[in-house]
Amino acid sequence: MRPLKMLLILCSFSSLQAPAQQDLQFWYTSPASQWTDALPVGNGRLGAMVFGKYDRERIQLNEESVWAGSKINNNNPKAGEFLPHIRQALFGGSYKTALDLASQYLVGTPPRIRSYQPLGNFFIEYAPGGAPEEYRRSLTLNTGIAKTEFRIGNNRIEQEVYASAPQDVIVVHIHASSPSGLLLYLTRKRDVYEYNAKENLAYFNGQIFDEEDSLRGPGGKHMRLSAAVKILQTDGKPVPHTTDSSAGFKLVDFRNITLLITGATDYNPERLDLDGAVDPFAVCLGKINKASGYSAAVLKKHHIRDHRSFFDRVHFTLGEKDSLNDLPTDKRLARVKSGEKDLGLIVQYYQFGRYLLMGSSRSPGRLPANLQGIWNESYDAPWNADFHTNINLQMNYWPA
Repeated sequence: MRPLKMLLILCSFSSLQAPAQQDLQFWYTSPASQWTDALPVGNGRLGAMVFGKYDRERIQLNEESVWAGSKINNNNPKAGEFLPHIRQALFGGSYKTALDLASQYLVGTPPRIRSYQPLGNFFIEYAPGGAPEEYRRSLTLNTGIAKTEFRIGNNRIEQEVYASAPQDVIVVHIHASSPSGLLLYLTRKRDVYEYNAKENLAYFNGQIFDEEDSLRGPGGKHMRLSAAVKILQTDGKPVPHTTDSSAGFKLVDFRNITLLITGATDYNPERLDLDGAVDPFAVCLGKINKASGYSAAVLKKHHIRDHRSFFDRVHFTLGEKDSLNDLPTDKRLARVKSGEKDLGLIVQYYQFGRYLLMGSSRSPGRLPANLQGIWNESYDAPWNADFHTNINLQMNYWPA
């Protein structure tokens, strides 16, 4: 009887239908007003936060290995010698003595590390601007696509952003119902020594400079990094446009454009160190040129198929009959905060947790998810967005 019971249970689970797409979609009727309201996409190595702005769109970029600092041996040489003394003080009730000794001899030298940093930003300025109507931005969890839609006058704009793991690039596709103009460009707040744009490629090259810091290690020029954007296809007329702080294109009379974005550093995971033999810009070119062998439609098809091969491993429901999918996500959150029930939102956030781990810890990435997954806009992130092995790193992977 017991094997039959188990068979029936397994059959009931296998017959569960996949959730409707709207059951797995966060959506809003206004752009993100702050970084934490933007919508994340990631492929394990590259991450982006999409703000969905209709005048000057911001897509904040990350690459998993962009860190300040350099490799150092911070083992405290006196730790072994003083550990018995610290134990003796603790067991003897001399807690202040134990604390003072531990603070001096059990911490690293230097005691802190430097921060995980953003790769940069990609901006899209729409022209002509104006007040939008029929605005909607969304993130569909089972496709990994962040979408922004709005209308200005008779011109309807649709923008899609996703992080392709198969091709290891971030893809931006924009469709306008009427011929339109754009200014689009890459930028980084600091540590960039070259901005350039030519034909259909714009890029920057930089090297992180660290100030001397007795708590965080030696100063100097350390990690080298690059970011690049390529126009894969467009029916518009792009003109390279470079300033002292940006590289990109001006575009007129376009209806469709597909962009490929990537970034790289000189970090070599095989050596666990920076590697002067690695050219970050050459790495960017290699990835973008390889992805350029596919059409926009094929890139999207490959991305969705790959994304769903992971995401669709779990279908989850709490049996809620009355869906609130017609309400924007921020309104649903407000209802729950006021004490209302929304089982569908609980399901969405459960799946969102899986989505974030997928986006920050998978191939083509080589590093584990840090304290912020892979998404960070700060040059001095909270707790450096580091790998806290006391509990936080483990907590990241509990759901897996």
